[in-house]
Amino acid sequence: MEPAIMQGSPAFQAGFQQTYTEGYQAGFGMGYEEGLQFAYETQPG
Repeated sequence: MEPAIMQGSPAFQAGFQQTYTEGYQAGFGMGYEEGLQFAYETQPG
């Protein structure tokens, strides 16, 4: 069975989406892959 953390709470999903979006937008200034890495490293939880 997959761990429940994969789904996350609504608050987690909202926080992740916000952080991912910010990281994605920042990616346009630092490079696409670096932006995705930034989003991954800064995700809540």
